[in-house]
Parts: sequence; structure tokens; C-alpha cells
Amino acid sequence: MGTMQPALSFARVAGLIRGLVAAGILAALPLAPAAAQNWYFPHFSGGNNSYFFGVETAPASAGSTSIPNIGTFANGAAPVIGPDGTLYLGNLQGRLMAFSETGTPRWNVALPGGERIVASAMVWNGDIYVVGQTDTDGALYRFNPSGGLVYRLPFPPHRPGLIMTTAPNISATPVVGSNAHKAVVVLPVAYKNPNAPVYETHVLLAFDDGQFTVDQKIDTITPTTTGGFGSASIAPGAPDLELPLPMAATWNDGSSGTNYVAVADGFQTLVVYRTTENGLIQTAKWKQTDRMRSFVVTPNLYQRTVAAYSSQGYLIAYVDGTNEYRLPNKKGQSSIATTDSTTFAVSQDQVLIWNPNGDRDKPMAGRSIAAVAVSKNYAYVSSEDALTTYNARPDQYEQVARFDWVGGGRNPPVIGANGRVYAIASNILFIFPPPKRINNAILLDGGVQKLDTGGNAAAPQQPAAPQQPAATLPPTQLYHPPLTANGNRLFACEKLDQDDCGKGDYRAIALAWCQAQGYAKVSGYDVDGRKVRAETLDGQFCSKSKCKVFDSIGCEN
Repeated sequence: MGTMQPALSFARVAGLIRGLVAAGILAALPLAPAAAQNWYFPHFSGGNNSYFFGVETAPASAGSTSIPNIGTFANGAAPVIGPDGTLYLGNLQGRLMAFSETGTPRWNVALPGGERIVASAMVWNGDIYVVGQTDTDGALYRFNPSGGLVYRLPFPPHRPGLIMTTAPNISATPVVGSNAHKAVVVLPVAYKNPNAPVYETHVLLAFDDGQFTVDQKIDTITPTTTGGFGSASIAPGAPDLELPLPMAATWNDGSSGTNYVAVADGFQTLVVYRTTENGLIQTAKWKQTDRMRSFVVTPNLYQRTVAAYSSQGYLIAYVDGTNEYRLPNKKGQSSIATTDSTTFAVSQDQVLIWNPNGDRDKPMAGRSIAAVAVSKNYAYVSSEDALTTYNARPDQYEQVARFDWVGGGRNPPVIGANGRVYAIASNILFIFPPPKRINNAILLDGGVQKLDTGGNAAAPQQPAAPQQPAATLPPTQLYHPPLTANGNRLFACEKLDQDDCGKGDYRAIALAWCQAQGYAKVSGYDVDGRKVRAETLDGQFCSKSKCKVFDSIGCEN
């Protein structure tokens, strides 16, 4: 690990990198490249440095669309959105699914050989890239917008054992001279020794014609800690969850034309590489005892800076490893989301907010390991018990809406170009509508905000009465009995053997059922033990001959 260099004072860092504020944290990172028109990457920008999308949105509350039975998802996996607004999701059952921007299913394809999709997909030039893996093997897939397979690229073999991967990233600018016209997919992979807790980590580069041309070993790791960023509890008393592996980042130095790749391997090592005609040349490497996650700052033309964080705090340094600056008191559990003036992060049960005027910590509805998604006017936080909306305008960070659910806090929300907000909880995709538009104005916070001729928000106008969404469902609905899509009785317990099943399970499952039908609340339920085929919301079956099932569930908005 490098040492602190006095030449880089905090004030000097602030001068070199826009948004490094007096609170001791990066308050703003640059937005996505101008070419990006939608949420193509799980972290929005190719530099892996922003969950901010500069569109106007509405608070996430009543009026959402629910799409149930979409499978289960790896921690940290999120939807991505194509140029035409199509939503792409990959689940642990190995299915890549496509939905319209309003939630209409378009297609789904199954990966072969029992491969799971363990991270978000990525969209580039309309095609969808996704990683499939088994316990001992993996491959990079590329699909066209219609779901047709372009190629399957198996990972290079190294050592037998568990393989761990994360979402791919891409360098739109060439990274090897002889392939200057091609985009390059960047993918970190960890290979586990089957006989010992030892991991060999690699970064793979694949050109878009379907071959791995660089296989660079990052490190050999023997993890020494399990806490910090290695795991986090989603709820008191619940087992620890493995956090998603961090993502690689790529960027081009506009002043010199140099291309960089930065990778945090998900264990203890962060590496920055400079790309040349012969492959990757290491410029800096950091290693510490707890797990490191990273994002990359793409600042001014004269300095390139990498930032990473772990349970020990934040690290900021130049890409050559010099002028290292540490912020030990700033800790978070998820990636950073930034606007032009404010930084948002999640630390288990709090939202951490920084701007030049100071820090603010906001309590959350349960715990979370999901990154915050931020629009021009709102920040969206997925936690165990709710999706919470905060005002994201400077110095107005109060909570403005709360949408109760169960099973949240594991997957970050994303924002569409039209202002819709997408979020996952349990096995349900929720789609929250964009702001109401009347003529050339949008309704925000119960008031009217004019748009200029280019569709951009102008100065706020006088408040007007809020428009109520048109009712699409009756205000209440009784399901007697509620039946699954397969026509089976709805199981009322979380564990298939019914151990420790009671009112807590009943309430949570009833709420998830109502939300899957498009309702916000549960008005009541009745449970009894019966000798029937009982199925959970995600398609599993009760293992007993007599199962607890719902005789009725009442739902309301």
C-alpha cells in the first residue's frame, strides 16, 4: 500500500477534482459520456462512477406496475436499459428477460447447462452482454436486441474450483493498438482453489468479435477477514450476505490519449492498468486486509484519479499510485451516487449524504446493500422494508415518499430516460411512473414546473393541485383463495418445512402477493393448514403433506 504524500493536501485534491468537498468525500463525479442515452450499465456510466441520471422523475409511491414471478437475483444485480427503452434482467435461474419500458414481456432466453446469471447485464450498441456461470465454469454471452445469440465465449481455464464473476464493462475506445477500431469488453474473474480458501484473480479483455485477447493475472488472495465489505447483514439476526463483486472501470485520458482499466478484484486488491499495443501495463496496485470496492473518477484533462472504499474508509490517489489520500472516517456499504453538488451512499441502515455544506445521515426502512439511484430531483433507496424517495435538490434532502415492500435492499433501483423508476424486491419488478406532463409542463412535488422548448426543466412556478393517477384497479380486492399462476394454493410460510412460521411470515407474504397484483397494502388475511399442493411466490413447493396456506387475502391501495 502506498504512503501518504504531503504534496497532495486535501485542498489541492479539491482543486484538482471537481466535487471533492470539505466534508472529506467525493461530492460529485462527472456524468456519463454524452453518447450514453440510457442506463446501459448497472452503474449507469462506463467509468463505474455514477448512479446519477439527469432526468426529472416523480416520487416512487402508489400507482406502480408490478411484474411478479421473475425469479431470484444475485445481490447487486439490477436491470439495464437499451437505447429503445427495453429493460433487460438476468436471474439466478439462468434466464435473460426483456421487457418494454412499461413492463410488457418481449422475450426471454435460457442459458445452457444450468448456468446462472450472477450479475447485471450490459448494453452496448444495442446488443446485450451477460455473464453465465456454474460453480466451476463460466462464459461471456452476447445477444442481439431480439434475443438471438451472437456468441458464447468460455472463460480461459486456470484452476478447477469455484469461479466468481461480476458484471462486464466495456471500453469504447481501443485498448490495444492493432485492434484500434474495436470495442473491448472488460471482465474480472476469480478462480478458487478447491482445496483451500485461496483465490487467483484475473482481468479478461475480449474484443467484440468474440475472443479473449488479454488474460491478466491480478493477484493471489487468501482472505483474512469476513466482515466489512465482504459481507453485510440485511436485517438483525439474519445471515450475512455476500456483497456483489465490484466492477471494472475503463476510461480514456483525453489529453494524452491513454486508455486505463481499473479493477477491484472483490477481495483485497485494487489495480490500475495502462493499455498499450502489447496489452496491460500496471501503473498502481493497492492491497489491504479487508475487501475493496472501487469507482473511478474521470476528472480534468491533467490528472486521472482512482478512488476506492472499504470498511476501513476511502482511498483517493493518482492512477500512478502517487499522492495518496485516505479518509478513514468515511465508510459506506454500497456504490456512490452523485449529482453536481451532492454524494449519496448507503451504510446498512442509513443514507449518507455529503455536499459542500456538510454531512447528513438519514435513517432507512431496514437495512440495505444496494446503491442509491439519483435523478435531477430525487434519490431512491432500496432497503429491506421499503423503497424510499428523498428530495435530491441541494439542502432539501427530506423523505418525500415511502413504498412499503418485503425482500428489498439487495438490488439497486435504476432510472429510465423517460423518468420511470425500476426496482426489484422479492421476485417482483416494480415500475414507477414518470412525472405527469400537461402540455409543456411537468408536475413535481405537487406543483408545476415548466419545460423549455428542448424539454428541459425551467425555474419552478407557483404550486398547483396535484394530478391524481387514473385508477386501473378497484380500491379493494378480496382473493378467496389466492392462487398462483400454476393454479396452486399460496403457501403462507417462508421456509418450505414450515419451521418457525407465524404471523411475521403471513404478513410479509400477503404484502408481496398484494403488491404483485398492483396493490400497495394488505387489509387482512386468513391462514389454515390443508392437505393441498402449496406453492410459494417464486415457484417452490411446501415439503409437508399438510401445509399452511392462505384461505383469503384482502388488498387495498
